[in-house]
Parts: sequence; C-alpha cells; structure tokens
Amino acid sequence: MKKIIALAFTLIMSVSLFGQEADNNKAKIDKMLELGFFKIDITKIRPMSLPSRTTRMEFDITMKDHMLTTELPYMGKLDVAPMPGQEIRVEMENQKVDMQIKYNEKREKHEVRFRAKDDNSHNSVDFYIEIFNNGSCVVRLSFVGRDPISYDGDLKFIEQ
Repeated sequence: MKKIIALAFTLIMSVSLFGQEADNNKAKIDKMLELGFFKIDITKIRPMSLPSRTTRMEFDITMKDHMLTTELPYMGKLDVAPMPGQEIRVEMENQKVDMQIKYNEKREKHEVRFRAKDDNSHNSVDFYIEIFNNGSCVVRLSFVGRDPISYDGDLKFIEQ
C-alpha cells in the first residue's frame, strides 16, 4: 500500500513540475516577445509543392528591439520572373515591424503576425509564426506573386 501511495505521489509531483516548467517557458516567451528580442534558427524548409529540406541551421530570423533581420532561401513557383541581378531569396535587414501577438490557450502556443518588405523584390511579405512552449517554431510566409513557404525552427533567446 505504501508503494502505491509513493508512486501516486511521485506521479503527481512530476506532472506538477512539468506544468511549472511549461508555465516558466511561457513566461519567458511572453517577455521575449514583448521586448522584441528573439532568434529562430531554421531547421527545415517546407516549400508548398516541393519536398522539404533539412538545413544545418545556416538560416535564421532575428528580431532585436522589433527590428527584423533575415535571409531565407525560397523554393517555389514565381508568377513573374525575377529581374536580372535580383535574388529569389527572402531578405530583410533591420526593418522595423509591428508584431501582433496572441496566445492560444487551447494549443499552448504564441501566434505572432507581422508584415515586412523584402529588400530583393520590394514586395510585402506576411509572416505568421507559431511559437510553442517547448521552443519549437513554425514560420509561414505569404507573398504576392509567389507560392507560400513554411520553415520549422528552434527559438533562441537573445541578450539585450
């Protein structure tokens, strides 16, 4: 009987500690998003109509004081051919963005939306980022004249 009680106590404590860790991660992510300081290391590229590709984390999305810097590869269908000398990648450097942040209680994830202007094509890009409490992220980009693309990544904290 004592073994059953000890086992039940251990299970309750481990569930309680896991819940505290998830709450602690949520609080860290809340603060990081509020301050606008984070980095997402891209681990996988998921084009709409092509096979996905794993990266060696050579790509990232960096936000410092609500200023976006990124250079992401693009794979997908373009409605208009790029101009000579124009890159197909998505590139932004130190662009001020206005993030709309919402927490989805049911799915335990932060949802971040903003729009930025691509330095290469000079078109607007809509970002939709899902940040889960364990630090994994899904980034979806929507464009005018291109297929949408998604990226998987891992959230990293940036010191101010």
